[in-house]
Amino acid sequence: MLQAMRGRGATWVARILFSLLALSFLGWGITDYLRPATPGTQTVLTVGDRKLNGMEVQRLLGPQLDQLRAMFGGIDREQAKRFGLVDQAMDQLVARLTIDQEAAKLGLLISDDVLRQTIQTNPAFAAANGQFDRARFAAVLAQAGYTEAGFLAQLRGDLSRAALTIAVASGADVPDEVISRLLTYRLEKRAAEYVYLDPATAPVPTAPSEEALAAFHKDNPALFTAPERRGGKLLVLDTAAVVDQVKISDKDLRDAFETRIEEFQQPERRLIEQMLVNDEAAAKAAAEKINGGAEFATVAVEAGQSADSIALGEITKADLPDAALADAAFALPQPGVTAPVKTAFGWHLLRIVSITPGVDANFETAKPILEASIRQDRALDLIFERSNKIEDLLSAGGSLDDAAAATGARLTDLPPVDRRGLTAAGTPGLAEEFPGRSQVLTTLFATETGKSSRLVEVKGNNSFLAVRVGEIVAAAVQPFDTVRDAALTAWTDAQKDKALADQAETLANAVRGGKALADLVPAARTSVPFDRRGSLAPDLPPAPTVQTGLFDAPAVGAVVSGKAGSGYIVARLAAITPPSAEEAEAARTALKGELTEQARNDAIAAVRQALQNRYKVSQDRAALDKLF
Repeated sequence: MLQAMRGRGATWVARILFSLLALSFLGWGITDYLRPATPGTQTVLTVGDRKLNGMEVQRLLGPQLDQLRAMFGGIDREQAKRFGLVDQAMDQLVARLTIDQEAAKLGLLISDDVLRQTIQTNPAFAAANGQFDRARFAAVLAQAGYTEAGFLAQLRGDLSRAALTIAVASGADVPDEVISRLLTYRLEKRAAEYVYLDPATAPVPTAPSEEALAAFHKDNPALFTAPERRGGKLLVLDTAAVVDQVKISDKDLRDAFETRIEEFQQPERRLIEQMLVNDEAAAKAAAEKINGGAEFATVAVEAGQSADSIALGEITKADLPDAALADAAFALPQPGVTAPVKTAFGWHLLRIVSITPGVDANFETAKPILEASIRQDRALDLIFERSNKIEDLLSAGGSLDDAAAATGARLTDLPPVDRRGLTAAGTPGLAEEFPGRSQVLTTLFATETGKSSRLVEVKGNNSFLAVRVGEIVAAAVQPFDTVRDAALTAWTDAQKDKALADQAETLANAVRGGKALADLVPAARTSVPFDRRGSLAPDLPPAPTVQTGLFDAPAVGAVVSGKAGSGYIVARLAAITPPSAEEAEAARTALKGELTEQARNDAIAAVRQALQNRYKVSQDRAALDKLF
């Protein structure tokens, strides 16, 4: 492998040049990790012979975690840990360190020539002419907090890791025979004759005796078990709970008006058409034609201007790039055509099609809008302030009643509901449209009896909620006498289903015996050819067992049957259509690329795992948890 990697030196440099070195690693803001460890600190991570203390790990992962947190909307470090970002960054660090040790063991070195070539061909270090610029190189490194020596050392390590990874990946390939078989699997189509046995046609069974019905109830307890239900109190902290507590002075409103005055005033807008010619004589000639009654657009086209370049649209005076042009366009008191105007672009004639007067800002008009906006903003600030107060109260052992009284949050009764939010009567105990409904139910069933949950943020709604679990009604089989009607319905459905299943099996056996499906059931249909992702009968309920059976069948004539919704389908395989040469060829390249990429990723993952087994990894989880 070592010899193969060395032989591919020129190739892999070209392959990784832009993907590896688009300065993404500079974007992390990672400082030089080759600096010596801070003396006297505890070792928290060991990878083979490499030991890292807490300061080193923080220096390596801190900036990367900060950027990941920013990508996820500025989450805090505790949330980053819960979302797995810390573990993800740690896994990447371990993989990097194991590959470094394997590269060193193999003697895989990056020459100064390769290093120089990589830097000099990186567009991030290029001047405007596309050539390497030494001053820009130094400036970019300084901005990222690198010393030149530290950057070169890290770059050398990045290149050696990339070389080892590419060497591993390049050996992963997918045989053409596998590609061909998968193409057939994906593209082959089949057609079938089929019959749908509708549950509406199932015979109605004779009513059972009370003893038989009671026995059915006893033998099928899951059908008659009422789910666990929980009730309690629900605390909601949202805008409605605090908005009345927001105080806004007249000074606040006037300050906001001055800051946002542009929102409440509208400059005059004019719908304008433009004609642009090269010289004054042409402009004057065009103006004479227009004054004589000619259409503006017709004259512009005659002057050599394209019809689609005439309209400027409805614009303000500030939208025009030339002061003289703007003054002329907005000087006309009413729609019309300006005199010729000279600018750096040539000679212009402007036609003012229509005028929309401007609107001056008015404090009294803007006041209700400003008040609502400020109240909403301050209510949001107040919500987060009060949420911290509630968390402190609950952490100190306070109740939801205390939290509601201290913050103005709403506290309501929550009737016993199941995990779907339904009461024993089958009605919603919590409105379907209630924000955070799913979080309420999840929290309710995750909290102990008599306990209050932690405050839960409702994402996208700027609100918080908490629950206290009171009454718990355990799941239990309902007595026969209370569910007799439901038991009779379930028994009847079961009997109908058994009758249909027997009918489907009898029909399937008859077709297997050589009888034609259409002779047995005149309503039998033949499907259009469909692939594995298609459907035997798009107008019928899905029948996955039948679909799979038809594609597993080795030859035309095979018969399968299975459930389709509440009914059954009996089908006989009528045709197998392999993909055409054109179809297979069109899909081959994409499939080969897809499978090769997967194979290479699997190979890299396998090698990384093997390296982690070779270079033993140990972590002090308690110390790492304190760091992050």
